[in-house]
Amino acid sequence: MAGSLADQLRKMGLVTEQQAKKATHEQRLHQKQVGREGVEAEREGARRRAEEARRLEQTRTRARADTERSSSDTRALHERVDQIVATGRVKIRFGHRRYYFDSHDGRVPYLAMDDEAADQLDRGAVAIAQAPDGDVVLIDRQAAARVRDLDASWIRLWINAAPTDDASRERR
Repeated sequence: MAGSLADQLRKMGLVTEQQAKKATHEQRLHQKQVGREGVEAEREGARRRAEEARRLEQTRTRARADTERSSSDTRALHERVDQIVATGRVKIRFGHRRYYFDSHDGRVPYLAMDDEAADQLDRGAVAIAQAPDGDVVLIDRQAAARVRDLDASWIRLWINAAPTDDASRERR
């Protein structure tokens, strides 16, 4: 498509010839009023605005990519924690012993369990973990250690005290 913009618009039927002539006349009058320096200043201002818009768009694109990358990393972490919690889950029978803990949403719920599970929790053999989907379960020591290594905030309660030699002698 060769020719001026006015010719192209006229060929497409978007403007009439009279409208195109009027626009070029107004443009010529404007250039006469502001002079050569004014026209150059307007062009330079337009060039600066275009450059600033381009830089702003690049900044937005980088910020969007960073957000997507961090969102992807968070999603991968949640999936990994969820997988570890699912594989390390310990089945419990519900009983009269309650263990209260802080949840991710700020509530203080409890987990009711039988004496055997409570004893395991007291010894540190199991831990209370909250999966990213919101489920609260007991998981074994190995799973708790793996979750803690990834993100300790998902472990809601874990008495991580392995018996030492002194402690085992005192029990005797």
